[in-house]
Amino acid sequence: MSILFTYLHWVNSVLSESGGHVDGAEDVREGQVLCQLIDVLNPGANLVMKVKASEEDAPVSYINTALDHMRGHGVKVTLQAQDIISSNVKATLDVLWALILHYGIHFIGESVQNRSAGEGKRLLLEWCQEVLNTTFDPSDQLTSTLSHGNWLVKLLEIAVQNSMQPSQNKPADIECLLGEIEHQYQIKRGIIKSNDIIEGTVDENGLMIFLSLLKRRGYSSFTTSRLENGYPLSRRSRSSHVLSAVDGSSPHSPI
Repeated sequence: MSILFTYLHWVNSVLSESGGHVDGAEDVREGQVLCQLIDVLNPGANLVMKVKASEEDAPVSYINTALDHMRGHGVKVTLQAQDIISSNVKATLDVLWALILHYGIHFIGESVQNRSAGEGKRLLLEWCQEVLNTTFDPSDQLTSTLSHGNWLVKLLEIAVQNSMQPSQNKPADIECLLGEIEHQYQIKRGIIKSNDIIEGTVDENGLMIFLSLLKRRGYSSFTTSRLENGYPLSRRSRSSHVLSAVDGSSPHSPI
């Protein structure tokens, strides 16, 4: 279940902002984690506090509270709390993807019509263009675009503010960059893998997840780094050093 592992790496990357951590999918099925994720990605939601105040501190209460918050913001979820509690893998994947797309890749406060996977890719590609000071063909896939010309490696180098000196062991070099990303930004390295970067076979959704976390964590430091190294910023970057905000269906099946 590599997709599940990717999603769990996303969960731990997000929860690192609040000191949280999960060991596996069973922690997600206990429900509180879903509320914790929303609380981090939508400050002010305070879902964990609301459930505890209700004195209904049980998995079904946390899951229903999270699902109600999602539905209240236009996210189309048809699954029920029991689907998640009963260890239904598809239900776990679907609810995590909905959180990734609507709260992680996009900002949940945006109009639901603007929170599609396609729009998310477009926004992430725009962000990559700004950081890398280049222009990409918007009709291409993220993976093929960033694999051509070694752009993804260059993006990683900018993120850690270090230009990698090529060696005979390229996988080890990239693994080092991913390790530094994890150290500096608490983005788990298992979301994308060094061999996939080299071969240009990074999973498209995994790359979206990784880039959205990198964008969330490093936008200001990236732009500062570019200025310090003599790279110009686009007009959009100069005018606003804020994170751009991303309904789309699950990549596994509709929810």
